[in-house]
Amino acid sequence: MHGSAPYVLKPPLMIWLTSAAYSAFGVNSFAATFFSRLFGVLCIVLTITIGRRFFGKAAGWWAGLILLTTNPFLTNATNFRMETGLLLGILLGFYALFASRNWWRPWLFFASIVIGVMAKGPPGLLPILLGIVYFANSRRSGHPWITWDQTTRRWAMAALLLILPAAWYLYLEHHLGPAVYRELVADALTGQRPLIEQLASVWEHYVLRPLLRIAEWVIPTAAGLWAAARTLAAGRSLPRPAAHRRRRVYLVLLLSIALTFLIASAKPAHRLRYLLPAAPAMSWLAGREMARWTRARVPVWLSGAMLLLSVIAFGLSQWAPLPWPTSFTTHDDIVRMHEILDRELPAGAPVALVTREPVKPNRWGRQWSEMDWATFYLGRELVYVDPDSLEGRKLDRPFLLCFKDRQQLMQVLPATRIAHSTIMDLMRPEE
Repeated sequence: MHGSAPYVLKPPLMIWLTSAAYSAFGVNSFAATFFSRLFGVLCIVLTITIGRRFFGKAAGWWAGLILLTTNPFLTNATNFRMETGLLLGILLGFYALFASRNWWRPWLFFASIVIGVMAKGPPGLLPILLGIVYFANSRRSGHPWITWDQTTRRWAMAALLLILPAAWYLYLEHHLGPAVYRELVADALTGQRPLIEQLASVWEHYVLRPLLRIAEWVIPTAAGLWAAARTLAAGRSLPRPAAHRRRRVYLVLLLSIALTFLIASAKPAHRLRYLLPAAPAMSWLAGREMARWTRARVPVWLSGAMLLLSVIAFGLSQWAPLPWPTSFTTHDDIVRMHEILDRELPAGAPVALVTREPVKPNRWGRQWSEMDWATFYLGRELVYVDPDSLEGRKLDRPFLLCFKDRQQLMQVLPATRIAHSTIMDLMRPEE
């Protein structure tokens, strides 16, 4: 639900899988994040496999290490997020595009689109755009990998897999009407800021923050982007067939990065996780440069160590907290909030939210607003309360706290202890 209206922006694949995990492991945080973690490990494996095949053994392992140690990827893959499902679909699409002719190639390609769309929605269609460019470039170059006459029937049959995501949206339209499509359009267009504010937000979220979050890999990534652009520009002057293969692969990788950046920048809300579809391509380019700088000297034990490290990282983070804060309240906290609210408030009564954040009905961060949070987790509406309006008096009922600035929170409630700044916490008057 989005407030009191049905929430149709995200398809149900990750929710269905999590429900299955709840049935298997019980309702706990391990089950809630099980498939996100599993898909994260698969993303690492695919990144290594594709990198080894097309950029060399050393570049593949470097790419896997770079992706694994990228803060946004690890943070999203160890929480319940749709991004890992989307990223898995995109990586499967890359594998199908770059593979040699096999009977399963078209089936894997369209299955990757089904996974991406059913996990995240329209962004899962990215492999189609990349595939069009890749195949068009292959046909123009006359490379023997693609023979359209022999493979057209197989690709047409595999395209029938797209009936699955189409059936989901037709199901929504049948029950909710054309409002489904209006909501998808509104998600991309509603609440746009003035151009200067939009550009400033893009600079902050998609330039400055990535530089801080992946500071250790900035130089090899920049060098990889530059090398790919130079190879793409000089592709026609290189000897065949190496020129066609490298030019085609680099074209698709650079296009995926550019499209991801443009689509993420055009959205009303800017989140670092929106750039994750570009993470594998940037990891491969950076990994290729790292392999070149280290002269491709990779120990033979690195393959097993990489897989073991990824399993440990995704497994132990379930019990050991990550070294950076996340923005999710745990299952135990939700249960505690429910118990207090049900005991001390009438059924269906709203709960107060004490915050200094301005209330904007059409604000840009509409997908993860406090209203949606309270409706989804607590089944209650919110009443916003400015702490200055309390003037020293206490609320006579439980209330929620939401402060993005810890110092600001401590100034208002100096005795309050809170884990980190973006978690909503429930307080009682005596606290």
